[in-house]
Amino acid sequence: MLWPGLATFADDVVAVRRELEAAAAAGVSALQSPRLAKRVGPRELVTMGDITTEADVKRVVDEFYGAIRRDELLNPIFSDVAQVDWAHHLPKMYAFWNQIVLGIIGYTGAPFPPHTKLPVRQEHFTRWVELFHRTVDADFAGPGAKRAKDAAASIAHTFAMRLGVMEWRF
Repeated sequence: MLWPGLATFADDVVAVRRELEAAAAAGVSALQSPRLAKRVGPRELVTMGDITTEADVKRVVDEFYGAIRRDELLNPIFSDVAQVDWAHHLPKMYAFWNQIVLGIIGYTGAPFPPHTKLPVRQEHFTRWVELFHRTVDADFAGPGAKRAKDAAASIAHTFAMRLGVMEWRF
Protein backbone atom coordinates (compact mmCIF):
# COMPACT_ATOMS: atom_id res chain seq x y z
CA MET A 1 0.00 0.00 0.00
CA LEU A 2 1.36 3.43 -0.89
CA TRP A 3 -0.17 5.38 1.98
CA PRO A 4 -1.77 3.89 5.12
CA GLY A 5 -5.54 4.31 5.03
CA LEU A 6 -5.71 5.52 1.45
CA ALA A 7 -7.30 2.30 0.22
CA THR A 8 -10.60 3.55 1.66
CA PHE A 9 -10.35 6.52 -0.66
CA ALA A 10 -10.06 4.60 -3.92
CA ASP A 11 -11.19 7.55 -6.01
CA ASP A 12 -8.18 9.57 -4.85
CA VAL A 13 -5.59 6.94 -5.75
CA VAL A 14 -5.39 7.86 -9.43
CA ALA A 15 -5.23 11.60 -8.68
CA VAL A 16 -2.47 11.16 -6.11
CA ARG A 17 -0.50 8.90 -8.44
CA ARG A 18 -0.70 11.52 -11.19
CA GLU A 19 0.54 14.15 -8.76
CA LEU A 20 3.44 11.89 -7.76
CA GLU A 21 4.34 11.34 -11.41
CA ALA A 22 4.13 15.07 -12.12
CA ALA A 23 6.35 15.82 -9.11
CA ALA A 24 8.89 13.22 -10.26
CA ALA A 25 8.84 14.57 -13.83
CA ALA A 26 9.47 18.07 -12.47
CA GLY A 27 12.38 16.78 -10.42
CA VAL A 28 10.59 17.58 -7.16
CA SER A 29 10.64 15.14 -4.29
CA ALA A 30 7.15 13.99 -3.43
CA LEU A 31 7.87 15.05 0.13
CA GLN A 32 8.59 18.59 -1.10
CA SER A 33 5.36 18.87 -3.07
CA PRO A 34 2.96 21.13 -1.14
CA ARG A 35 -0.04 19.67 -2.96
CA LEU A 36 0.90 16.12 -1.96
CA ALA A 37 1.74 17.13 1.58
CA LYS A 38 -1.76 18.61 1.92
CA ARG A 39 -3.41 15.50 0.46
CA VAL A 40 -1.60 12.70 2.26
CA GLY A 41 0.68 14.29 4.82
CA PRO A 42 4.46 13.99 4.51
CA ARG A 43 4.81 11.43 7.29
CA GLU A 44 2.36 9.04 5.65
CA LEU A 45 4.07 9.07 2.26
CA VAL A 46 6.06 5.93 1.56
CA THR A 47 8.41 5.67 -1.38
CA MET A 48 7.78 2.73 -3.65
CA GLY A 49 10.65 0.33 -4.15
CA ASP A 50 11.85 -1.20 -7.38
CA ILE A 51 11.77 -4.83 -8.46
CA THR A 52 15.25 -5.89 -7.38
CA THR A 53 14.96 -9.36 -5.85
CA GLU A 54 13.54 -12.76 -6.66
CA ALA A 55 11.03 -12.19 -3.84
CA ASP A 56 9.85 -9.02 -5.64
CA VAL A 57 9.42 -10.97 -8.88
CA LYS A 58 7.53 -13.71 -7.06
CA ARG A 59 5.23 -11.10 -5.55
CA VAL A 60 4.49 -9.57 -8.96
CA VAL A 61 3.89 -12.98 -10.57
CA ASP A 62 1.65 -14.21 -7.75
CA GLU A 63 -0.41 -11.01 -7.66
CA PHE A 64 -0.63 -10.83 -11.45
CA TYR A 65 -1.86 -14.38 -11.91
CA GLY A 66 -4.22 -13.89 -8.97
CA ALA A 67 -5.69 -10.95 -10.89
CA ILE A 68 -5.98 -13.10 -14.02
CA ARG A 69 -7.89 -15.75 -12.08
CA ARG A 70 -10.34 -13.07 -10.95
CA ASP A 71 -10.69 -11.53 -14.42
CA GLU A 72 -13.87 -12.29 -16.38
CA LEU A 73 -12.14 -12.08 -19.77
CA LEU A 74 -8.87 -13.90 -19.07
CA ASN A 75 -9.80 -16.49 -16.45
CA PRO A 76 -11.81 -18.66 -18.88
CA ILE A 77 -8.81 -18.85 -21.23
CA PHE A 78 -6.43 -19.87 -18.43
CA SER A 79 -8.79 -22.07 -16.41
CA ASP A 80 -11.22 -23.59 -18.90
CA VAL A 81 -9.34 -23.68 -22.21
CA ALA A 82 -5.67 -24.03 -21.21
CA GLN A 83 -6.53 -25.70 -17.89
CA VAL A 84 -3.40 -24.25 -16.34
CA ASP A 85 -1.86 -26.29 -13.54
CA TRP A 86 -0.84 -23.36 -11.36
CA ALA A 87 1.51 -25.40 -9.17
CA HIS A 88 3.49 -26.24 -12.32
CA HIS A 89 3.03 -22.93 -14.19
CA LEU A 90 3.98 -20.43 -11.49
CA PRO A 91 7.55 -21.69 -10.91
CA LYS A 92 8.13 -21.41 -14.67
CA MET A 93 6.84 -17.84 -14.57
CA TYR A 94 9.11 -16.98 -11.63
CA ALA A 95 12.10 -18.20 -13.64
CA PHE A 96 10.90 -16.44 -16.81
CA TRP A 97 10.44 -13.05 -15.13
CA ASN A 98 13.57 -13.41 -12.99
CA GLN A 99 15.51 -13.80 -16.21
CA ILE A 100 13.85 -10.83 -17.91
CA VAL A 101 13.83 -8.40 -15.01
CA LEU A 102 16.84 -9.43 -12.94
CA GLY A 103 19.01 -11.21 -15.52
CA ILE A 104 19.02 -14.42 -13.48
CA ILE A 105 19.35 -17.32 -15.90
CA GLY A 106 16.99 -20.17 -15.13
CA TYR A 107 14.07 -20.20 -17.55
CA THR A 108 14.03 -23.02 -20.07
CA GLY A 109 11.39 -23.51 -22.65
CA ALA A 110 9.67 -21.75 -25.48
CA PRO A 111 6.86 -19.47 -24.30
CA PHE A 112 5.08 -18.99 -27.62
CA PRO A 113 4.02 -22.49 -28.80
CA PRO A 114 1.51 -23.19 -26.01
CA HIS A 115 -0.33 -19.99 -26.94
CA THR A 116 -0.94 -21.06 -30.55
CA LYS A 117 -3.88 -23.27 -29.56
CA LEU A 118 -5.73 -20.66 -27.54
CA PRO A 119 -8.83 -18.84 -28.85
CA VAL A 120 -7.51 -15.38 -28.09
CA ARG A 121 -8.13 -12.00 -29.67
CA GLN A 122 -6.40 -8.65 -29.40
CA GLU A 123 -8.58 -7.67 -26.42
CA HIS A 124 -7.14 -10.61 -24.46
CA PHE A 125 -3.61 -9.32 -24.98
CA THR A 126 -4.67 -5.77 -24.18
CA ARG A 127 -6.28 -6.90 -20.93
CA TRP A 128 -3.23 -9.05 -20.05
CA VAL A 129 -0.95 -6.02 -20.41
CA GLU A 130 -3.35 -3.80 -18.44
CA LEU A 131 -3.41 -6.27 -15.56
CA PHE A 132 0.36 -6.70 -15.63
CA HIS A 133 1.00 -2.96 -15.59
CA ARG A 134 -1.56 -2.41 -12.84
CA THR A 135 0.03 -5.16 -10.75
CA VAL A 136 3.53 -3.74 -11.10
CA ASP A 137 2.40 -0.13 -10.58
CA ALA A 138 0.56 -1.03 -7.39
CA ASP A 139 3.79 -1.79 -5.53
CA PHE A 140 6.85 -0.91 -7.58
CA ALA A 141 8.52 1.95 -9.42
CA GLY A 142 11.97 2.20 -10.96
CA PRO A 143 14.09 0.68 -13.72
CA GLY A 144 13.20 -2.93 -12.85
CA ALA A 145 9.48 -2.12 -12.83
CA LYS A 146 9.82 -0.33 -16.17
CA ARG A 147 11.81 -3.24 -17.61
CA ALA A 148 9.07 -5.67 -16.51
CA LYS A 149 6.26 -3.54 -17.97
CA ASP A 150 8.12 -2.90 -21.22
CA ALA A 151 8.84 -6.62 -21.59
CA ALA A 152 5.21 -7.53 -20.92
CA ALA A 153 4.00 -5.08 -23.56
CA SER A 154 6.59 -6.34 -26.05
CA ILE A 155 5.73 -10.00 -25.41
CA ALA A 156 2.01 -9.36 -25.78
CA HIS A 157 2.56 -7.41 -28.99
CA THR A 158 4.83 -10.09 -30.46
CA PHE A 159 2.46 -12.94 -29.55
CA ALA A 160 -0.56 -11.05 -30.93
CA MET A 161 1.29 -10.33 -34.18
CA ARG A 162 2.45 -13.93 -34.56
CA LEU A 163 -1.07 -15.22 -33.89
CA GLY A 164 -2.49 -12.83 -36.48
CA VAL A 165 -4.83 -11.01 -34.08
CA MET A 166 -3.11 -7.66 -34.50
CA GLU A 167 -2.03 -5.79 -37.60
CA TRP A 168 1.23 -3.99 -38.20
CA ARG A 169 1.07 -0.26 -37.56
CA PHE A 170 3.59 2.27 -38.78
